[in-house]
Amino acid sequence: MSEAKRGSRRLKPEERKLWGEIMRSVAPLRRQAGPADQISSQATGETAPSTKSHAPARSAAVPSRPAPRLEPFERRLKQRLARGSEPIDARIDLHGKTQAEAHAALLSFLRRV
Repeated sequence: MSEAKRGSRRLKPEERKLWGEIMRSVAPLRRQAGPADQISSQATGETAPSTKSHAPARSAAVPSRPAPRLEPFERRLKQRLARGSEPIDARIDLHGKTQAEAHAALLSFLRRV
């Protein structure tokens, strides 16, 4: 199907004006340099361009220790759980909790089970 047949249309002048205002109010995300970017820029002697942004940069929380590996389900057990023929051992309801409260409740729940 071509673009015109899929429902594309031209913007009306007031829609174009509104879109222009929205685009001016949006700041692009800053790309964080990964290890490969740092190595290649160090090898070529380049420096990362400075970008000014109105939004504060978020720092990724680094876990103090790696999460333990999950035990895989046996194929048959997974099928029984999916079909509802295997009872679920425990449940937790996190509705109405803030993220911090839900995280604490989840950790407590996992320690009990």
